[in-house]
Amino acid sequence: MKKLILIAATLLLTLAGAAQGKWGIQGGATFSTLKFDKGSSVADKLETKSGFTLGLTYDFDLLGSLGINTGLHYVGRNVEHGGPDHTAMFKYASLELPLNVKLTLPLPVVHPFLMAGPYLDMGLSAKSGDEKIKFGDELKRFNYGIALGAGVDVLRTIRVIYQYDLGLSSMNTSAQSALKTDVKSRSHRVSVGIMF
Repeated sequence: MKKLILIAATLLLTLAGAAQGKWGIQGGATFSTLKFDKGSSVADKLETKSGFTLGLTYDFDLLGSLGINTGLHYVGRNVEHGGPDHTAMFKYASLELPLNVKLTLPLPVVHPFLMAGPYLDMGLSAKSGDEKIKFGDELKRFNYGIALGAGVDVLRTIRVIYQYDLGLSSMNTSAQSALKTDVKSRSHRVSVGIMF
């Protein structure tokens, strides 16, 4: 999976150099939860908490209103878990590499758009309360999913975007994890950016 991410990043940088496009910086808030298999009692003890995201984004045109959006984003996801007598915060930080198809409606001042596509996610750190979680022991370092988003560019400079990340791979190593069940990430993200 690590080689796949490196190959994908190299390909995207090559495309970025060959195609005419725009770079940008965007950041905002994340609101995350975890999806467990049916029947898991842990799923009833979760509470969404906010985190933040910050990164580079890049758009280039393909044909008419159709284009590609990619980039590299730091994403922090926080979820509170536990019972009435004890709660702990699960904190998960990662780098996310998306590859979205982007459809833009080119109006005179504002350019609304829709986008969707896969993403690769590389874990940077994870904690449950004060306890650090090592990747490979209970958590996988690499995951993937599908992103769905909608937003608007104002004067081709200011970007406001909502995105939903649907994790498709299990974050935990089921064979070694104490949970013995698949755990998948779900995140809402609201970001504001500047395009150059």
